[in-house]
Amino acid sequence: PRPPMPRALLLSAVFLAACTDAPAPEPEAISLLGEPLFAREDTTGEIARADSALATAPGDVERIIAAARVRRNWWQYRDEMALYTRAIERAPNDWRPWRYRGHRYISVREFDHAIRDLERARELAPLNWDVSYHLGLAYFVSGRFADAAAEYLRCLRLAEDAAAVAAEPAPSSWRAVMTRTWKLTKAMIWESTTISPVARPAFASSWR
Repeated sequence: PRPPMPRALLLSAVFLAACTDAPAPEPEAISLLGEPLFAREDTTGEIARADSALATAPGDVERIIAAARVRRNWWQYRDEMALYTRAIERAPNDWRPWRYRGHRYISVREFDHAIRDLERARELAPLNWDVSYHLGLAYFVSGRFADAAAEYLRCLRLAEDAAAVAAEPAPSSWRAVMTRTWKLTKAMIWESTTISPVARPAFASSWR
């Protein structure tokens, strides 16, 4: 007869079997290069603190948004987006959860959903440069370069609009960043095969 397996070895085998049976974590997204993007563990406790505050007032939109926002620091995008959805259900005319969820849809490479959310945010906050910038970004990564250029140009013009500046002051570095982004977008359109050589002079003139 075979000798009995030592107890320590038996316990190790059981432990390894349990680890093998545990489901692998699902990625938050797949990058455009095909690489999985996984959430990170919160090592600071900020998510737990935000969740604890939310538990005392689960219907408070500000606390829902706050609990969502801290999750971005740890790439926990799916849970973050679920909280924005919850905020939208409670305050559908608040532009912020639409803007934030739209940004996260960009992060997880679901660009059509991002555009939908950010266009809704623009309807709710038409003078908000931050919404305009992220909508332009969603158009850009979707390959809709003409729409991106138009939205970036609108975003730049908001800097000259007194009502827009009063509603949402922009950082001092914002205009320089936006100007570079707009020029990059124009360059992408210029290289696009959708613009014929005959149409390029008129196009270039219209975007100066």
